[in-house]
Amino acid sequence: MTSNLKQSWSAACAGIHDPQAAPQRSLAKVICGGVTRWRERRYARRGAARILDAFHAVRARRPGLTGEELYAATLSHLSGLDEAQTRAQVRRADSACSAWPARRALRLRDVAEYVVVSDYLAREPRAHGTLIDMAAIVGAIVPGDL
Repeated sequence: MTSNLKQSWSAACAGIHDPQAAPQRSLAKVICGGVTRWRERRYARRGAARILDAFHAVRARRPGLTGEELYAATLSHLSGLDEAQTRAQVRRADSACSAWPARRALRLRDVAEYVVVSDYLAREPRAHGTLIDMAAIVGAIVPGDL
C-alpha cells in the first residue's frame, strides 16, 4: 500500500471507535467497521485459544496448582512475565469480572476475558472500547468450569 493510500485509509477509519463521531457514515467507515469487527473477533479467538492451551500445558506440568495460582502460572507461561506480575493481572481480573453481579470464585474464563480485552485495548490506542462482545467469543472457547 502506498503512503498516500495508507494515510487516506487511516483518515477514513479514524472515527470508527469515536463515540462522538457524526452519525452519518461514509462507505469507507462502514468497511472499516467490518474490518475492525473481523480483527476483534480474530484477536479474541486467538487470545482465548492461546490462554486455554497455556492452561492445559501448565496444569499438565504442575498438577498441584489450583485457582489463582494456576491462572497466574498460566499467564506467566504465556507471556514470559514472572508470576508476581501475573498475580497482579489475576487480581485485577478478579476485581473486574467476578464481583458483579454477585461475588463468586474466579474462573479461567474471567481471567481470559480480562486479559484478551485489556490487551486488545492496549494495542489499539484509538479504541474507546470494542465493537463486538469479546467476552462472548472468549466464553465460547474457554469452558466455564475451569
